[in-house]
Formats: sequence, structure tokens, C-alpha cells
Amino acid sequence: MSPQNTPNPRKRGAPAKTTPGTSSQRQANNPVHGRKRLKIQDARAIAVQSIEAGLKGGQLNINSFVKSREFEIRALEDAISNSRHANKKRAFQSVPRSMRRRTASHNVKRVPKRLRARHAKEMADENTPTVTSRRRKLTPHMRLRFETAKRLHALSQKKAKRDEGREKGKSFHDEGPLENALSAPPATKTKFRKRQKEKTWLPTHVWHAKRAHMVNRWRYAITESPTEKSYRPTHRSCTLRGAVAWDHSYYGIILVKGKEKELAGMLQEILGTEDAELTAAKGAIRKGRRSWRGWVFEKGGYPTKPIAPILLLWCRPSIKTASEPEYEKKKSHRSILIRVHPSAFFQLWMTILLVSKSYPSITSEDLRFELGSLEVTGPAATNALLACLQPREKPASSDTPEGVWESLRSLTNPSSLPPGAFLAFNIMDPRIAFPPRLPRLSEQEHEESTNKLFSVLSTWPPDWTQSPPALFSREARLASAHAQDSQKKINQRKLEAMPGQLPEALSTDPYIPIILLINREPSVVPSHNKKFSVSTSNAIGSWTVILPWKWVLPVWYSLVNFPGVRFGGIRESNQIQYENAVGSFPDDFPGTRAGLEEEGRKAAVREQIWEKRPKQKRTTWESVDLGEGRKGELGQGAWCDWEHLIALVAKEQKTKVATKPVSTAPAQPHNPIFTFSGPTAGSMNLDDASIPPAGQIPPPIIPASITTFNSQDTATHFHSSSSPWTIPTSLMAPLLFSPHIPIQHPLSVLSQEILAKSLFSVKIVYLHRGTPEPRARIYRLPTKSHAGRDPLARKIREGWKDVLDSHEKYEDSKFRSRKKNALQDMNLAEVSAGQKSVPQKRMDPGASRCHRVALLPPLRAELPKPPLQPGMEGYPAVPGEEDLIGFVSSGNFNLKEGRGMGIASLAFSRVFGEWMADAGTGEQKGAVGRVCVVRDVGKSVGRLARWELI
Repeated sequence: MSPQNTPNPRKRGAPAKTTPGTSSQRQANNPVHGRKRLKIQDARAIAVQSIEAGLKGGQLNINSFVKSREFEIRALEDAISNSRHANKKRAFQSVPRSMRRRTASHNVKRVPKRLRARHAKEMADENTPTVTSRRRKLTPHMRLRFETAKRLHALSQKKAKRDEGREKGKSFHDEGPLENALSAPPATKTKFRKRQKEKTWLPTHVWHAKRAHMVNRWRYAITESPTEKSYRPTHRSCTLRGAVAWDHSYYGIILVKGKEKELAGMLQEILGTEDAELTAAKGAIRKGRRSWRGWVFEKGGYPTKPIAPILLLWCRPSIKTASEPEYEKKKSHRSILIRVHPSAFFQLWMTILLVSKSYPSITSEDLRFELGSLEVTGPAATNALLACLQPREKPASSDTPEGVWESLRSLTNPSSLPPGAFLAFNIMDPRIAFPPRLPRLSEQEHEESTNKLFSVLSTWPPDWTQSPPALFSREARLASAHAQDSQKKINQRKLEAMPGQLPEALSTDPYIPIILLINREPSVVPSHNKKFSVSTSNAIGSWTVILPWKWVLPVWYSLVNFPGVRFGGIRESNQIQYENAVGSFPDDFPGTRAGLEEEGRKAAVREQIWEKRPKQKRTTWESVDLGEGRKGELGQGAWCDWEHLIALVAKEQKTKVATKPVSTAPAQPHNPIFTFSGPTAGSMNLDDASIPPAGQIPPPIIPASITTFNSQDTATHFHSSSSPWTIPTSLMAPLLFSPHIPIQHPLSVLSQEILAKSLFSVKIVYLHRGTPEPRARIYRLPTKSHAGRDPLARKIREGWKDVLDSHEKYEDSKFRSRKKNALQDMNLAEVSAGQKSVPQKRMDPGASRCHRVALLPPLRAELPKPPLQPGMEGYPAVPGEEDLIGFVSSGNFNLKEGRGMGIASLAFSRVFGEWMADAGTGEQKGAVGRVCVVRDVGKSVGRLARWELI
């Protein structure tokens, strides 16, 4: 056959491709198949004996014949049995392959129930060894069951002991709290125990973990930010409509008890002079009518050793009654509740213990895991809390805290309430009225509610009707936790209730004590003199709810199910404070221990990200072009290098010959508990040789110098000779708004060395477009004295002066242009209004160009020429290293103001240096310049900005 006639094997009808050997031959060649076939053949073979063995000489031998037949019958029975089991599968082989287990032949419980009896019989017939439960290693499920049984046994023993104590007249509250000792985290579930070895979960952790990014901070697992986009929605919910809620149960709460006079003395040592007068005097705060928010300092460290901002609340004294014979003994003892950020909790705790050694009656309790807190802000925050936190009993009158709480229905801004106001009462279980809803009000009811709200705001009845908060009582806190019903019982009560109605209240329902505090953002910066108050913001306030730890989750479930309520994390909290021009602690307070530790943590993260990037795509700090032939970033590029700035200030002070200190009083030694030791960044010498040139970048040493408390909660070394400290805003306001008065105490008694390390917080606002970034460098305009000596400084100063003048002229002419255009529009409107009908001129498509121009409206005023922009020819370079005054800690686009804004800290000596020098020479002091130049880290272009005190 020719190749052309060869059939295509792929077409239909083509002969099939054959392989050598048939299927039977392939099976015969398979050794496994051969063994199975031989096994079946052997099982079916029946052994027999010949009949001749029973016949001898023609005679039948009965015994031999019977034995032969007996042998054949047994062989037949064996063949039947062997044939039945020869091709039979075991029980564990009868299940699908996906259900088989490696140890199925040794454990009956690993096969399906329908085969367990058969499998047990097979194992017994073949004498298969089984696993003994006592010798076997516990599986995770068996370990969980074992620990559950062990825990139940311990609970039964505890219950029996408690019942025995009750029979003897004792109570389970007799076990007193831990005094002057840190509390341990609550017991966790067994399956979550390994995940909480180095951190503690908040009560709402599981809920947040499914909806947000979680981070480990300050020994807690905290929500960083929701998984969905939330920057703009958070701004809308906090300002326009809705509300935002946070679980702030990680905040530390300390309860300090003792005699009233000794408590006042303790506060006098850890608070500022003005603040101590507010909290320790016979005023509303000390009487328990108002709460107080302010800064706390180390013992005798005002104002150079700030710790953190705190919330302080005195417990209202109880009223004398006939049923209280021990009133005379108890009336002198009071309690103070202090709430502080977790980054500064241990430092404040050690400070309180150190101060309380001088006062025998003072004891401190750590309530971190007994009390939790929620934060809610936004226009709908009050209504959301009204729906969730319903009073346990109906108010006796409208002046009681419960009655006042129900009258706040029309309140949209908690800042309208009196400063420091709070409400304390008992609420019902929020799960009973789930989901939370408020009834709609008619127009008449809404008007009545508004009038009632105005009356409450003007009088505030809780000042004289508020009773001592039950949250201060440990018995009340424990009783509410023990009386908490299970969700199953709550659902059963709802099922038994009538449709559309809530279950009836029972006598066994818990009394949940809470405290509602108003967090009112300051509309002015406080000062000793009211004339020096600075307007900062008109932000919407927030509510802080303090309640027992075990009731945080039920209240949270109810709160987030109210319409319009969102949840937030650390980023959202910092965003709201940033938009309100309020620094967020500890990020925007580098003059505190917690602020430096947070900056060190961020620096380590940025350094890791920088090292992971390729060399071609990461910023080389040594080659940053600063203009005029200068290169190299100032200080460390990965963080705000405060040590570098303080060293520059010290160098500048040493070079000045005619420097006269404000006071020669020596600086007080630092607290030895927080002293610093070790050759790290904090031990930098202040000599000229210790300051690296601008083009050289020292190694990243800040992450190694930042230390925290260890696992045993012992103090570690921290402060160094170059650590900065933040000046309170109340001391800065008089310097800015009344420069002709002398410097107030205590700044007037501080030496130049201490003032060289001082910082103050400001808000940075760009005069042009742009957004400051974190770690941006802030420069002042070169001083007159420096510009007179250095030609480059003179050139830079004149260049920025020209940019500032052109900007002011541009803004002025633009305002005039807008005003002229507005007047022109008003005149045209008046002329049009005077005519009966204004005929509309229609343009003919075939008209000439001159005719078209005649029909156009009159020309408006031309806009002025804008000033120089970055990148244009003639744009000035940034000032030098000698004019560096601070760093930006938080920067972004402020949606509330509609422009870029930043929160920064400036060096006091650099900003007020010449001002204080003029004061020392007796010359007239002028206003301090607030114009500055801001340059983002790693960039070479600076932008004009103005700083304002916050």
C-alpha cells in the first residue's frame, strides 16, 4: 500500500491501535492479581480422601470410613468459610476512600456508625490490638473536654464553698480588692488562651476581628481601622449625620481612696499649680458635681515632667441618714477615679504609689479589667445612647439624673452641656430592648422636647440631685456581673412576651451602674487670665460611657445596631482629633515619655520599610538637595529627630556671648525611677563635636534607646539629658497675646538649659496649596542678626519676604476683585429688576464677530497675578540648619477646613530666642512672628505656612 492510501488513524473506521497482549494476559502478568487469584482458588479447593482406605479385603472398616467422611465434612465447612471470607473487605475498606483513616483498623469510632459493630467483631475475631485511652496522647478535642470537666469540677467546689459561707453569714464579696497591686487579666476561654499570652483581648475583640484590622499595642489587641474605606465616612458621621463609636476599654482606670485632705495633698503634688486649685478647692469638682480633664505630672515635676492627660472624678459624698451610724467615721474618706491612656498607665501608677507613701490612708486599686469604657461622638450620638442605655427604674422626677437623661432627646452636640457635667445611674439589660429604637416624635412633642432641653441646659439639676455613683462600689459592680442572664434566657423571655412589647421587668434583673461623661472639646485654650484665651475649634463633643467590664459587649451590640452608627479604631480617633486641631496622645506629644516611645515604634517600622525597598527606589538621606549647594537631610529621616534639634539649640546658646538666663536656679534632679543610662541616643553630648554635619546621617539609634516596661511591670530607664518636654498651653498663651508683660511663673524660674529642651504644640496651616506630611521639617525665617552676618541667609530671607508680600497682595487684590464683581452683579440685578421685562438677546449664527462681541456681557475684573509657586524660577530655597525650629507629627488633608493642615511641636528657644533677648536688654518686646517654612522630609521644596497655638 502506498503512503497516500494509508488510513488516518484519527478518522472513524480506522483500525484501533493494538497493544501487545490481551487483558487476561496483562492480569496474569500482574503479581498482585496473581496472588489474589491463588488465594481464592485455595479457599475454594476441598480436600477429600480415597474410599479405599476404609475397605480391607472387601470388608468395610467402619472406623476408617467414618473418619474419612468426618475429614471431608470438615474440609467442606472450612472451604465454605474460607470462600466466604476470601473475597470479603474489611469494615474500614467498605467506606469511600475519602473517609478512610490511617488508624481506622485500630479505632472503632473512626468508621461510620453502621459499620462499627461489624468492625468491632472483626477486631475481636482477629485479636487486633486497640488503643487504650489512658495511654494515648490527648487530642485537641479530648484536651478541651478534659479541661472543661476540670473547670466544672472547680466551679462546683467553689459554689459549695460559697454556699457554706452563706450559711455562716458571709458573702462572696468579702474577698477584698487588691490594694496597691496590679490586677491580672480576666480568665479566658480555653480555645483562645494561647492567643492571649502576650496580649489581652477586649470584650468586643471577636466582633472587631471580623470587621477591622487589629494591632497589638500597649498589651492589648486593639482595632486599628475598619477594613472598609472610612476616612470620608468618618468625617461625615462626626460632623453631618450619624455617629462613630469606639471601644476604649483598654484605657486604664485607677481608683484612689483615702482621707479627703490627704487626697487633696496628693493631687497638689502631681498636678499643676492652677489645676490643683481647681481640683482641691471647695468647688464643684471636689464636691463631685463636675469631672475634670487636664495634665498630670511626676512628683514635683510641674511643668518639666508631664505624664499624660487624665480624666479625674471625685466620688460625691453620701448624705447623712439615721440608718448610717458610721457616717461620722466615713465622711472624711473619699474616692477619686482617674482614667488615663494605656501608654502612660504604668508611669502614672508608679507616680501615685510613690506619692502615696507620704499619706498613710491612701490606697490605690487597679480597675483595668473591672471597668470598661465606650466613646461615642457625632450628631446622633446622644440618640443612640438614649436608645441603648435605658434607666432601670422610671425616674421619680424630671430633675433626677434618669429624668435629665431622658430629656436630652433633641441634643445633637454634647458640647452644649456644662463643662465637666456627668450623669450616674443604673440601666437595664440592653438585650431586652434589642434592637434599640426611639419612638418618633410629632411636631408638638419635638417642640416640647426642645423647650425642656433648653431648661435643662440653663439649670442642670443633677448638680444637687445626683447621688454617689454606684460604679465606685465594688459590691455593685460584682452584683451586676453575677446577675447577668444568658442570651438563651433573654430570648425565652422575649418569646413569652406579647408581640410588639418588651418583656416585663423582673426583680432579679441586674442593676448595671454606669457613668456618662461629656468630653467637651475646648473652644478656647485655657489660661490663667481669660484675656489670653485662644479660640481653637467649635467641634462636636463626645460621650464617654464607663461601665462594668462584662457589660461592655451587650451594650456594644446594642449600640452598633442603632441606625447611622459606625465604629472606628485608632486611626479614626486620631483623625477626629486632628480635624478639631487637638493633638492626639501620645502621637502629638513628643515631650512626654509615651510620646517618645510611640515615635520610636514608628521609626522602627519606617526603617524596616525603607530597608526592604530597592536602593534605586528609596530615598537616600545623604543626597537630599536643600538648595544653594547644600545636601543631606537634617537629622534622622525616619523620625522626628528631637535630639538633633536640642543639640543644635544647645550649640547656639553656647556660641552666644551676651546671653543672660532668666534665672540661675539649678534644674531639679529627675526622678531616679525613670533615670537613663547607657550609650544610646539619649546620652548625646551637647558639645560642638557631637552634632553631625548636615551631610552626614548618624546610624538609626532611636529604636534602641526607646524602652518600655517589661513583662513584670517594673520601671526601666528612660529619660536622658536631651529628652524634650512640652510646655502647657496655658503658659504659652500670655507670651503670644501680651508680649509686654513679664514672663509668668514657673517659666520665669527655669534656666536656659531647661528651656532649651522645651517644646510647645501648634497647628500648621499652609498659605498656599499643599499638605504637610509627618516628619516634615519646620524652619523660621532667618533672623535679622544672622542675615546681617551671612549673605546666603540674607538672600533666603529676602526671597521668602518677597513671596510673603506677593501672597498678601494677591489675596488682597483677589478679595477686591471678588468684591468688585459682586457689586457689578448687584448693579446688573438692580437694573434688571427695574425693567418690566428684560428682552433676551439671541445671537444670530451668521452675525459678524463685532456683532457677537457687542452682545456679550460686560467684562469682569481680571484676577491678579498669582505669587511664585514651588518649581518656578526665582523660588527661594529653604533656610539653613540654624533656623530649624520643629517637626510635624501629624499631617494630612483636613476635610473640616478644606485644606492641608498639620499638628507640630516647636522649640521654645528657637521661636522666642530674640524676643527673650530683647526682654533681657530692657528693649521693647514685639510680637512673635508666626510665619514659617515647611519642607517635607526627603524633599527639597519648602512652602510658606503660619502656625497657631493649640
